[in-house]
Amino acid sequence: MALDIELETDELSYRKLLGQPNFTRFFLSQVLVSVGDGFFGVLVTFLALSMGASASTLGIVAFCVTFPRGILGILGGAVADQYDRRKLMVFCDVVRGSGVLILALLLFMNALDIFFLTLIGAVVTSTYALSKPASKAYVPSIVEKKELILANGLVQSVLWPCFFLGAGLVGVSGALNVAPANALIVCALIFFFSQMSLTSIKGHVTRTAARTAFSMLQQLRSGWEELLTHRALMVRITSYFLYTVSWRGTLQIALPLYAVNTLNQPATFYSSLMVACGIGELISSLIIGKLRISNNLRLAFCGEIILALALIILVVNSFTGLPALVLALIASLLIGLSATVIDIPLITAIQHEIDDDKSGKIFSYWSALGALGGSVGTLIVSGLIYFIGLQNAIIFMTAWLTLSAVVAYGIAYTKVRGEGKQ
Repeated sequence: MALDIELETDELSYRKLLGQPNFTRFFLSQVLVSVGDGFFGVLVTFLALSMGASASTLGIVAFCVTFPRGILGILGGAVADQYDRRKLMVFCDVVRGSGVLILALLLFMNALDIFFLTLIGAVVTSTYALSKPASKAYVPSIVEKKELILANGLVQSVLWPCFFLGAGLVGVSGALNVAPANALIVCALIFFFSQMSLTSIKGHVTRTAARTAFSMLQQLRSGWEELLTHRALMVRITSYFLYTVSWRGTLQIALPLYAVNTLNQPATFYSSLMVACGIGELISSLIIGKLRISNNLRLAFCGEIILALALIILVVNSFTGLPALVLALIASLLIGLSATVIDIPLITAIQHEIDDDKSGKIFSYWSALGALGGSVGTLIVSGLIYFIGLQNAIIFMTAWLTLSAVVAYGIAYTKVRGEGKQ
């Protein structure tokens, strides 16, 4: 499987890309939105616990706040293809900032309870179902086609690190004795600053389909029919669900238990492993963004293998004489790398192969499948660990990832010459 990889020349560089005002404003917005996402997510958990939420109640709150993001993600791309994508992202930022301000006001009035926290939290996070496909489909409007993989690499490189940074701001605000209501105001301001950055973009109007009377179902059907004409792309997007089952289950369930039960470290060491994941994604995104990959979609099928390798390292860690903590950190770096290897080539392939008026719907299918796979993954992996133990669960996921990668690649590229270029 030749990938034809070359390092980009100075003609294309991150410095020159950031020298373009419109891209820089869009990039700043993505940074702020990711920081706000992490900040708000941890704030919701903190507020629920401060209200005396039990473990089961906290689970319900987390599910209700995150699940709409996946379900509504199916519709988000259809909306993004009908309306100006920049204005849609601005609208989502305004809704987020306003929702967080309402929570702050309720907290000031001592009127905030679990119900309102969950309801408003679900509204705030559901906006990502619209803004995520809109943002990915918007990139070709502000950079040249030859700059797409570079732009995608730069944007993807900041998403998780900035998310973790936002989550860490909750701890910083607590250490500084910042009142929760004031922390909510800071979070709202982050979203409003993102909105201001997007609003300042000049001279670019998103090319979108004309607004018609077609139903949303018909819009989604047209996107699916378009996806079916690109078999390799369709297989990679649909099999992404299986990848996120293992990826999210590893991050949120297996990795924290591994840190405590296998490494015998305090629970706080889990944050170090998460930071390593973020660093792995940051560095690999910047490197992949600088590579010229002629058939980059094939690279996207390597993500499962890299994640399986990370899990193998976790399994054999107990049987080697090497430092266990170092190997765990290396495995965490690979977990971050596995996501980058899929995300950047897949985003670029969609932008190259799908017509502009349909790309938002394709991004929404991918985003929704990823969110739903992550939700299901936490349940599946926790169930596996309960019934067969942590180590056996990791072995099972390793075999599952390897098998799914081989099968998906085979389906995507078998008889490709007879069906046209994938």
